[in-house]
Amino acid sequence: MEERILAEIERMINDYFPVSDLNKLLKRFVRDKSEEGPSLWSELTLCCGGMLGGDLDRLFSAAAHVELLMLALDIVDDVQDQDNPDKPWMQCQPAYALQAILAFITASVSEIAGSRPAQLPRLLRFIAQAISGQQRDLNHSVQTEADYIVMIQEKSASLMNVAVAMGYLQAAEPPAPETVARLDELAQYVGIVAQLKNDTRDLLRPDLKNDLLHKKKTLPVLFLLQHSREQFPALILFYEGRMDISSFVQKKAECLQYIRDSGCLEYARAIQFLFANKAQQLLQSLEGTSPWKERLIERVMSVLEV
Repeated sequence: MEERILAEIERMINDYFPVSDLNKLLKRFVRDKSEEGPSLWSELTLCCGGMLGGDLDRLFSAAAHVELLMLALDIVDDVQDQDNPDKPWMQCQPAYALQAILAFITASVSEIAGSRPAQLPRLLRFIAQAISGQQRDLNHSVQTEADYIVMIQEKSASLMNVAVAMGYLQAAEPPAPETVARLDELAQYVGIVAQLKNDTRDLLRPDLKNDLLHKKKTLPVLFLLQHSREQFPALILFYEGRMDISSFVQKKAECLQYIRDSGCLEYARAIQFLFANKAQQLLQSLEGTSPWKERLIERVMSVLEV
């Protein structure tokens, strides 16, 4: 996270939340997030707005609004999944984590409403879609590949839409409808690819963030479940509730080997490649000023790499 964006976020926290302990807590959470390195969210906002001639000061403010909103949603995700115990919002009282979520959403939405009131419903619609997708993930309603694609379009790609839209809404002149449509479509493909990469990586994690331990049904997991009854019955027994988690964890090494041998990772990467190819075609069709267009292409391509 760039220092200019970080400074704008801290300015917002000071303006909205003068209570000392809350102010310090929120800044601690923001600083922790900033230590993760460059953020895709703010990069998308800056690049999409910059290549359309947006004012740099407005763009950095918009990027800060996006970062604060995404941090709130990150905390929600961690609280729901209980799989990221080292984060400061997981180590404080749960009531304080909820306070932080409310604070970040309130500040970011208030700032967006002040700068682009007519566009707030559009942005909130994307966020509502992300909440719907998160619910599909939480209630384990995904049963098919089509279900999974719908879920990640809502849960992940919609958040990419927020970051991209916050950029093109800062354009010097209202962008052409076809430009908006292309950027929205690009955000969808980038979000899908990013989620596929996460889901593929998380299958091989040895810690609490492994999706199998939470009985999630991602694309590679759906592939595994189709064959596990014969090839690795412990997996289907665990997902059906006929094996407890401690017994399943004892089979961790065997399970990881089954994952590597099954072809599920290759299958997920093949689907990832299809969406990455669509995104690359859209990237080449975009028009915009330098160096922002080139910066957008470079950043998006780093996500699309299979």
